[in-house]
Amino acid sequence: MKSNKNKLLLFGFFFFFSLIPLTNYAACYWIEPPPPANQPLKLAFFIYASDVATESIIRPYADILGYDYGYIAFLYEDSNIDDVLDDIDDLEDYNDMLFFCFIGHGTYNEEGLQQSRVHYTPALTIGSMMLRYYFDQYEAGSIAVLIDSCHSGEFVDRFEDNDKYLIMTSSDENHTAYAYNTLPCELIFSDYFWNYVDGGDDAITAFYKTRADNYAHPAVNKYGKITHWIYRYPQITDTYGGYNFF
Repeated sequence: MKSNKNKLLLFGFFFFFSLIPLTNYAACYWIEPPPPANQPLKLAFFIYASDVATESIIRPYADILGYDYGYIAFLYEDSNIDDVLDDIDDLEDYNDMLFFCFIGHGTYNEEGLQQSRVHYTPALTIGSMMLRYYFDQYEAGSIAVLIDSCHSGEFVDRFEDNDKYLIMTSSDENHTAYAYNTLPCELIFSDYFWNYVDGGDDAITAFYKTRADNYAHPAVNKYGKITHWIYRYPQITDTYGGYNFF
């Protein structure tokens, strides 16, 4: 088991930075008083490519989890994924709840390997095998992932054998994801999903409602405008047996 010193450092970090408006997520609720060091934490990590989305798009998603559901939210733009996942390993503990949101470009079966990948820059990529390797090192007993990118469905297959993982993707490995306009802008699946979460739905319910919208309204978005959001075949793990997260 990891030492609680990491959590105490985390509280100190957010106490200081919560004084700055750009970083006052859920941490602002923890100042008076901070929770005990052994209290379970809800941690959310938004990792996105700047040429796909922007902070102005991602930040409202983090605010939903922070202000409405008590998460501490971290935003990473064009980050070194190895460093990010190593840092998270130092923060999380066995009784924590982790939620990840990956938004970037996606490919499948690149370089002869049967796996989905999410790309942030040419040098910054995460594949399903790499993500599974890191997550298997984590102590948290319940981990959820939302991936909004093209060809991302194989991430679900990679985690299907362990019911502590909830993996949700906006497409299968053979189809692309779609946005409302030319990138960077809001992705359609994420927009629907986070609107449902904002309305009180848990992660699993929000996923199924968003997928149903995809099937029922394949060419018209919620604003009545024609889009290219045809059948993307969103995927979700069947074996997950833990919390619904929100």
